[in-house]
Amino acid sequence: MGIYTEDLSHVPAADEAVPEGPYQFRIASVDDTTVNDKNEVQIICQCKIQTEGPVFGQQVRIQCSLKGFGLSVLKSLYKATGYNPGAEGHDPSRLLDGEFRGTVVHKQYQGQTFANIAPASIKALIG
Repeated sequence: MGIYTEDLSHVPAADEAVPEGPYQFRIASVDDTTVNDKNEVQIICQCKIQTEGPVFGQQVRIQCSLKGFGLSVLKSLYKATGYNPGAEGHDPSRLLDGEFRGTVVHKQYQGQTFANIAPASIKALIG
């Protein structure tokens, strides 16, 4: 096998969480998936850090269930990115390339640290 030329000095390992703190994000991808045996749909957003510095470009994932509190998180993302759907329904793909401010907090799960965006911190860039 050969030697590859990618510079890994600034690439985080999968188990290295983005440091806690406030960041500007851009939603790089939006997808939906069905989870568990109850056919629960979740919207998954990959959010790229836009704040200049050592973590620029790193991603933090937001997963929103289409039930309960997940809908509140999704509505916060919609509001922060300027999309305001009403009774007609909503289209998560409208989030793509939207930008917002948020604060990364760490959560522990089975001995690993994961970076999450605190739902209450999701705000529009202006205002």
